[in-house]
Amino acid sequence: MAINGIVGAGGKLYLRTESGLHTLKNNGKEPRDWDKAQFSSTPGEGPFMEFFFGEIYDLVNTSTIDGQDREELRAAIMVMVTEGLLPAYEDLRAIRAYKDQQIPVLNRKKHYDDFVRALWHGYKDLMPKVAALLGYDIGFLFQRNGKLKTGLEAFVAENRDHLLLDVAEFLPRQRDGWQEELKTFRNEYLEHRDEDVASQVEKFYEPAWAETVFLHAWRTAAELIVFLLETRFPPQISIMHRTIERQFPSHPLLYEVYLCDPTQVQRRSLTKIVASAR
Repeated sequence: MAINGIVGAGGKLYLRTESGLHTLKNNGKEPRDWDKAQFSSTPGEGPFMEFFFGEIYDLVNTSTIDGQDREELRAAIMVMVTEGLLPAYEDLRAIRAYKDQQIPVLNRKKHYDDFVRALWHGYKDLMPKVAALLGYDIGFLFQRNGKLKTGLEAFVAENRDHLLLDVAEFLPRQRDGWQEELKTFRNEYLEHRDEDVASQVEKFYEPAWAETVFLHAWRTAAELIVFLLETRFPPQISIMHRTIERQFPSHPLLYEVYLCDPTQVQRRSLTKIVASAR
């Protein structure tokens, strides 16, 4: 079994292989006798898997967060992925597999319904817990428009000197586009069966829509977490998007860590938002 990558989080080792994601759990015995299980059949290659089961943990290790705080952060990221984003990705793979086949309508729609529920759970419920462990409350992103506006303004005013990401432009763009569609499908149709939404819901049962919303969701989560995490880097280290020219062909990365002028950055001390992170 060729191993593409190994990461430890939440008391387990996760091994990425061509046949899927496997786990090893320390049971007090010799490592060769640890509890083994195949967690997912998702192949270990591709940008999503390589980022959330590799690159993100290298970035966490670059930060000044250490000890128990680091372990909690790594575990929260893994929970977001394994209980939200990865189950959604498994359903997306099923949507791909059956898109050109004739299967019963109920079976076809079930993959989309499960996909939306898992993706919304990972993005809306679990991603803010990761942000909270980094010291940021992003709950306003999921509130009604009035509270979104005031919450975003307060967030920008408090953090404009620390964040490289232009959240005033970035977050509303996500909120008003794919995020609104995902929320509408999950909340107003699947959970509450709004009649107006139900009459227009067929547009969500399309492979192209699922592909687009998944890409936007995981890349938005990655972007937000990475640039919140950057505020916990040492003063002489920062991050930027990795260009095609600076990619490693055998090990593609989304971001690049680089040495910066420490007088040009401001860092906040780490204060977890414990109540929001539970």
